Order: sequence, then structure tokens, then C-alpha cells
Amino acid sequence: MSNDYNIDFIISSIELEREAITRSRILNVHGVSARFPTPEDLILLKVIPGRPKDMADAESIVIRYSGELDRNYLLKWAEKISDEMESLRVYREIKNLLRRYCE
Repeated sequence: MSNDYNIDFIISSIELEREAITRSRILNVHGVSARFPTPEDLILLKVIPGRPKDMADAESIVIRYSGELDRNYLLKWAEKISDEMESLRVYREIKNLLRRYCE
């Protein structure tokens, strides 16, 4: 069993990242307190780049928290991001994940 951990740091450069930091929760992991994004923010941050590993991670998060997710928050941000990107990819991905695992 490996004791290796992967950690992503969020340095806020876009509005969603600032929102994710504001909404983050402090959790204690292995004796260390750290801020972690909400499941909704992490899903959005994974779907934006859209790499296969990120999409698999987003799907896992949706499955794990399916009954607890704030769908309105996810759809609001997915629409805003898609408008800014001038592409519906993020909105469609979020809609598909919610339809598959949260209905």
C-alpha cells in the first residue's frame, strides 16, 4: 500500500476559484488541518479542463455525493463558465453527470 498523496493547490485567478476558496471547509487529515473545496466546486474545477482523469474524478464525486449536491449551484456555475468559454461543453458535462447519477 502506498502512502503517497496527490494534492492540488487552488490559487484563485478566476471568479469560481475565489468562490471555491470562500466556500471551502476546514478538515483534519492525518493530523493536519487544511481547506478543502465543497464537492460542487471540486466537480466544476475538474470538469473545466475536461481531461479524462479529471472527468473520471468528477464522475466519482457526483456518484459519492449524488443525494447531497446543490444542483442549482452546479448548473448556475456551469452556465456561467460555458458562457465565458463560448462553449457549451462544461454545461453539457454537468447536466449529463447530474442526469446520470442524481435523478
